[in-house]
Amino acid sequence: MDSADSGGTYTSIAVDGDGHAHISYHAWFLDAPTYTAYLRYAVSDGSGGWVTETVDDTALVGEYTSIALDSSNKVHISYHGWSTDSTTSYLKYANNTSGYWVTQTVNSGGNVGKYSSIALDSSDNVHISYYGEANGSLKYAYGIASDLSVSPSVHDFGDVVAGDSSTPLEVTLSNTGTQPCHVTQIALSDMTNFSLDINECASPSIGFGSSCTITVTFSPQSTGAKNTSLTINSDDLDTPVINVTLSGKGVAAAGGGGGGGGGGGCFIATAAYGSYMESHVKVLRDFRDHFLLTNPVGKAFVDLYYTYSPPVADFIANNDTVRLMVRWSLMPVVGMSWITLQLGMWITLALIGFLICFMGAGATIALRRIRLRSQV
Repeated sequence: MDSADSGGTYTSIAVDGDGHAHISYHAWFLDAPTYTAYLRYAVSDGSGGWVTETVDDTALVGEYTSIALDSSNKVHISYHGWSTDSTTSYLKYANNTSGYWVTQTVNSGGNVGKYSSIALDSSDNVHISYYGEANGSLKYAYGIASDLSVSPSVHDFGDVVAGDSSTPLEVTLSNTGTQPCHVTQIALSDMTNFSLDINECASPSIGFGSSCTITVTFSPQSTGAKNTSLTINSDDLDTPVINVTLSGKGVAAAGGGGGGGGGGGCFIATAAYGSYMESHVKVLRDFRDHFLLTNPVGKAFVDLYYTYSPPVADFIANNDTVRLMVRWSLMPVVGMSWITLQLGMWITLALIGFLICFMGAGATIALRRIRLRSQV
């Protein structure tokens, strides 16, 4: 079944409802003077074969294994480990509830962890008995698991002007279990109308008794109802997948306008750059608020833009190639808008006039030289 190195001691076996055998065992390898010990796992494939893998190869581990299966046939193993200098022993625990192996030290206080036995109750809570060598005592560990919860689980952003953004929603992930919870993925099903900030939850591990915050913002790119699911995958035993249902509705601005100063309406730029809060979109939005909405001609242009741009924005948002092309084409506009915001309208116009004159003079000189050469 497994002939790699010297494997097969301290075995433990469990059989699932489909008749597949699951075996935990200890393996070791001696390359004098280096001795390596690790925890291995094997499962029958149903056709007479076996699939084997290493669960933990850190330091000297894998003795006194005990294996159990939860209600989803996920594997839980308790086992013994030594420190690298073989002076201290401890109780360890591993599970593959998240689809990959997660290992942790349960008790490192003194020489503990030998002769462990593991069992799961009807709620998949872990129970481990083991030996404490320091005072020759029986020891017990309970609830070696995380318990991840989320708040809120449902949220409606309500009506938001298309092209504008909602007040950010804070979604709190809390681990009320007794062990760290390892988050493997946080994702939104709709990244066009909703944006995600997971900086606070960027660490894959949420300590027991700890929490972190995910921020979601609704920025509808067109009118109509919008829905998305915030999906959080982790190694939590009870709920390895948590879904937060989010919804909102994009509406047209009153009177066909874009919400005035500080409002939304940068439909095409938002569609091209992917977020209403993106820095290039903010430059264009600030230019609109400071220089277009402050005069009748600018307001008329903005109203015309708000009337005809939403369908164009919808087309751009759904085509990655077009989004890239539009981003490139907007760069000169963004650049001139940024200069205007920094220097003011009149200085910017003066600079543009100077550049035009400079380029015109250069072109005139170049043409004269070409004519002189042609006459020689």
